[in-house]
Amino acid sequence: MLRAASVGRARSAAAAVASTAARGVRGVANRVSGHAGLTRDANPHETLRALYAETAAALDAIPASAAYRLNVEKVTAHRLGLVNATPDVGALEAKIGVGAVEEVIAAAKAELQLIPTMAEWAPWKLPDGKQKVEVTLVE
Repeated sequence: MLRAASVGRARSAAAAVASTAARGVRGVANRVSGHAGLTRDANPHETLRALYAETAAALDAIPASAAYRLNVEKVTAHRLGLVNATPDVGALEAKIGVGAVEEVIAAAKAELQLIPTMAEWAPWKLPDGKQKVEVTLVE
């Protein structure tokens, strides 16, 4: 009899926890994007414009001929053009094609954080005693 009562209490406790968790999830539905726990951005276009402007400025620390800088500039300019030309968030997500706009914002923030590290590492510089190797890129 004691065992049945313990099981019953455990089930009741589990049900209470599940109910509380469900209420909590519903309570944050307006604040969370639904994509990988990222917070919904109220003004994604403005956020992306600001991040892309910061990225362009931060790239000044990278030599103009570095492949990293050229690629980041190309992606940033392309996406900024899409942000400026596409007022609808759903259409913007479809045109960029990498997921939800919150994921695009997270990627832009990550790229912005990577730039100083790349400037410090300077992968475009050759180690002492090494010669440049010509590489042909295929687009």
